[in-house]
Amino acid sequence: MRRCALLPILILALLPLSSCKKAPRGGLIVARSVFKNGPSPATMLILRPGKDGWSREEVSVPPGRVELQPGIGTDGKSYVRKVGDDGTPASGPLTFAFSKPNWTTVEVPGVSEKDITWSEVNGKPEEKVFELAGGNVFHKCMWFKPAFGEPGILTISANMPYLQIWREAGGPGTGFKAETLWTAAVGQREHRFRDVEAGDVDGDGQEELVIVTHDVGAVYVLKQTPEGMKPLEIHREAQQTFTHEVEIGDVDGDHKLEFFTTPSEPNRLNGTPQGGGIDMYRWDPSTKTYARSVMVHFPDRHAKEILATDLDGDGRAELYASVEAEGVSDPSTQLVIRGWAWKDGAMKEIGDIPLPGGEMCRFLNSGDTDGDGVREIIASTRKGGIFVLQKKNGNWDVADIVPGNMSGGFEHATVVFDWDGDGRDDIFVGSDVQKKLRRYWIHKGQTVYQSEDIVDFQDEKYFIWNIMPLPAGQ
Repeated sequence: MRRCALLPILILALLPLSSCKKAPRGGLIVARSVFKNGPSPATMLILRPGKDGWSREEVSVPPGRVELQPGIGTDGKSYVRKVGDDGTPASGPLTFAFSKPNWTTVEVPGVSEKDITWSEVNGKPEEKVFELAGGNVFHKCMWFKPAFGEPGILTISANMPYLQIWREAGGPGTGFKAETLWTAAVGQREHRFRDVEAGDVDGDGQEELVIVTHDVGAVYVLKQTPEGMKPLEIHREAQQTFTHEVEIGDVDGDHKLEFFTTPSEPNRLNGTPQGGGIDMYRWDPSTKTYARSVMVHFPDRHAKEILATDLDGDGRAELYASVEAEGVSDPSTQLVIRGWAWKDGAMKEIGDIPLPGGEMCRFLNSGDTDGDGVREIIASTRKGGIFVLQKKNGNWDVADIVPGNMSGGFEHATVVFDWDGDGRDDIFVGSDVQKKLRRYWIHKGQTVYQSEDIVDFQDEKYFIWNIMPLPAGQ
């Protein structure tokens, strides 16, 4: 344990009373899939530091498992039906309907079977598991203070889409209860809330929630009202599209927030190209609408991860994207972090930063991990490890601070913030390949990052999607 040095009384009298006290340390909220007898309902892990290490509390939605055959109608709507043990239909066309507190299925009169293309595998009906009571995964769990109501952990789910806030009415350790803030049928075969960010994107002085979805690339802005969330669908693709992330930032310096999304072709990991791009949205007060523009399109590549951050300190955020190389036919194509900045009324490219040793990077964070006052990008790749990217004298310095054999994962979920109050940001990362959740940090004046294991998951089957900070005392 680090202790404060004994000082002469005269000097000690000049110091604030809190100078020898450690700042309270918060915890972590981990969104993860848990596999027991198959995938479990959506689950998050609450981690809090203590005298004897980190405590862990697992919170899950209620089970609501049903197996149904999905289908798409000629009207573009999604349908499901029950299938018997012999593989023949056991019900007519059904559709999903929300009846508080859960989604359920209801019959659809007047819809003909011949107008629906039912999903099959090898000529047999495909049965897909739906978790109607809360979804099968939390893609993000984050602390949120709503404009109306008490703060809590905001979650978005996939498989069945729920935006919920979880609270402990009696304080930490008393058990979480969820309140559903909003839900809607947002796709066809998939109904995923894939990412959410909070920010005042219409300039009214109050934060909105921006949510992006799979599988028709829908984008929603939710206004907070005393009566609940008021959703506005501002975009929807005409074809199957996975929109993976939303990032909010003021890129043009007018003190109004823009936001960016990453639509792409559906996920594939079969070695074939997956095209995608980045869209930009700006609030137009004259029409009270969000103007959309296609910022960039990649015909055979895509960006699942983007980051809006002001690295150069000019008061305007730049946008950085991990442009993946997975599935690209040209073997010389490399994973790069590409940047854009606002110039002459548009976002313009400001260069590529190649990252060695991998094809995928699903987490970009910004912070000041060495305490030198200059912000960095922390890039967590699937196989190449964790990199710190910092611009020095006009050139990018790229340091592989954690090698790929020490930390890796399909998502490689990472969050960066000053956990211990020492003025230097800590890196928390889900090393799924190594089955660890770790903290990395650097001491003042040193060049080598230290590490500690927070949780050992050696005997568990799981997958971490996201990690976020939990405020101290919560």
